[in-house]
Amino acid sequence: MIVDVVIGELDDGFTEELANELGALFFPVDVTKYLEGEIKPSIKAEEKDIRNRNVLVAFRDDRFSPDPNKYTMQNMFVLNTIRRARPKDVNLFIPYMYYARQDKAFLPGEPASLRDIAKLYSDTLISNLFTINSHLYGKEEGKNLKEFLRPSLVKPNVYGFVEAHDIGSARAFEYQLKAYNSVRNAPVIVGPDLGSIKMVKDLAACFDSEYMCFGQKRDLKTGEKRIEHKPLNISDIEGRDVVIYDDVTVSGGTLRRAYNVVKEHEPERVFIAVAHLIGWDAVKALIDLDADALITTDSFKTPYGPPESEYFQNYFQEAPIIYLLPDYIEKLAA
Repeated sequence: MIVDVVIGELDDGFTEELANELGALFFPVDVTKYLEGEIKPSIKAEEKDIRNRNVLVAFRDDRFSPDPNKYTMQNMFVLNTIRRARPKDVNLFIPYMYYARQDKAFLPGEPASLRDIAKLYSDTLISNLFTINSHLYGKEEGKNLKEFLRPSLVKPNVYGFVEAHDIGSARAFEYQLKAYNSVRNAPVIVGPDLGSIKMVKDLAACFDSEYMCFGQKRDLKTGEKRIEHKPLNISDIEGRDVVIYDDVTVSGGTLRRAYNVVKEHEPERVFIAVAHLIGWDAVKALIDLDADALITTDSFKTPYGPPESEYFQNYFQEAPIIYLLPDYIEKLAA
């Protein structure tokens, strides 16, 4: 796969750096927001800059003021604008995939949001959709993101069918833990629930270390979770570094419960690692735990102005994902 052009938001240096890593041209998008909330994203490029070229669209949302609807519509408008310029190929990188948390309706009247958002993106005629640790990634068995973009579920288009690429974040956390936290000697990797088992195995493999997962049960009506049982080898963490690793949090509740159980067994240090940390409420909930570090990826833009907590300034870390996509694309081309 070749990328000639990367298109991203005007005020986000992440996408320009991504273009440099891919050896591609970069064209920004300037987003106008009207008083009633509608948006108008305008690509700062001429049609000749896009025509017959392989294009990658990449946007990040704001960590402390996320707007899933604006983000999704911005992608839709930009992808359709690009298509009218007659590119050779169009691909989409969404570091965090909104509306992917529910792959089926659990109660009458609920949407199967992942199925619906997959259909929406496939209708833009993109060839590849790349994301980091979707809600389905951590599941060792059962459905994965690719299944929701299969020919049986989407309408064929002249460019073929959308190929989904769900990229793990373990290598980004391995780098951050080793380079900035001196974690080298086989930390125990802990998953806060069974849905994180594949992620946990990925990170454990990076350190050639042990891993375990808690079992948690969610109340379908309230959405609340509780720990059902503890792993049989929980006592093995005494005196050792522990990394609690999860895919996403918006409240911090699941990670808080796992942290409290881990601390009961006197580990040496505890690191909280979450691929997608969304919203200031989640940050505040996890800061209160006083873990040795709170690490997330830079899948979201983080404005460093508002948070005033000393812990935030000293212990909040972002593991870079900027190299994950170029490396993945290079392997696809091999």
